[in-house]
Amino acid sequence: GKERDSFIRWRIGKQMPLIPEDARIDYAVTPGRGARKIIVAMARQVVVWEYEALFERAGLKPVLVTAPSLALVNLVRRDGRGSGVLLNLEDETLALLALADPGWSLYRQKDVGAPGASAADERGENIVREAENTIRFLEDRDKTRISRLWLRCAAAAEMPEVMGRLRE
Repeated sequence: GKERDSFIRWRIGKQMPLIPEDARIDYAVTPGRGARKIIVAMARQVVVWEYEALFERAGLKPVLVTAPSLALVNLVRRDGRGSGVLLNLEDETLALLALADPGWSLYRQKDVGAPGASAADERGENIVREAENTIRFLEDRDKTRISRLWLRCAAAAEMPEVMGRLRE
């Protein structure tokens, strides 16, 4: 536990030399033995308190906070065959989560622009470009074929257009 925490802070420090004293850090580790992948989330304590206060004013007490895309992994049908990419499209961001045995192999979050009629073409192009870039990267790096693609759109009305663009 402590050794892993120290290692994670050391790795974060290589990319971000000045970690705030009040930084809250959490992480998830891929299952299995051997080489493992770690995904890390970090937030200032003040930010965490702001969110907790917001929920408490609404009469809620948050117990577990997680990245929505990581929680969606439990909803996709996986039968152990092949690798896939889960696309989670929110208001302005697209999260891409690559799934391979024994767990996830890559997590990326990209800005794809705000939804709206005037920016729909550019947004659609950004979504497809990010999906293609991620798939190519995974196939080149891991030498594995991506055989499945799952899509979740926060705005259900956007789903048919995005699916059509991805099929093209």
